[in-house]
Amino acid sequence: LQEVQQLSVTDALTGLGNRRHLIETLRVEIERANRFRRSLAVLALDLDHFKMINDRYGHGAGDVVLVEFASRVRRVIREVDLAFRPGGEEFVILLPETDISGSITVARRLGDAVRHAPFSLGGHSVEKATDVTVSIGIAVFPIHARTAAELLNAADQALYAAKAAGRDTFVVFGAPPTLRSTATSTPATGDVTVPL
Repeated sequence: LQEVQQLSVTDALTGLGNRRHLIETLRVEIERANRFRRSLAVLALDLDHFKMINDRYGHGAGDVVLVEFASRVRRVIREVDLAFRPGGEEFVILLPETDISGSITVARRLGDAVRHAPFSLGGHSVEKATDVTVSIGIAVFPIHARTAAELLNAADQALYAAKAAGRDTFVVFGAPPTLRSTATSTPATGDVTVPL
């Protein structure tokens, strides 16, 4: 029974939590953060140009990239952090008791972990490794949102801004002006783009 229950909240490919587990865990983490007056960061991640990998090398190669990416995520985050794959090439990371500054540190580490080592696609009729990058949107409770749905939406909006800014970067949703002096502002949203 326990094994069946675990399978119901786990992404079969990567072993990370699935969408159902994400929604429930985020609700619990927001309640905890609210009760103890702590921050909770949400990072929404999307592998850049992932469709091109599937189209060029096949879905088997795409699966290899997703599994390796999940492994790199696990190596970067802390034991208390929680990683999920809601679907496709989209991932979400919950960082309990983490503010904007801490979130930026994690986003930079994730970008480095992805960018600085090629993803091997050997075994799928591919002779060379391929470059993979990631775009990241950051939102923090309670600064950017007060509910689970609002927080996920804020992180998604920041992710879309990161994609629009050229990918392989991250955007902090509603970043304070002090961060704008070291980054490029996105006038339409007021978000801030920070190169990884």
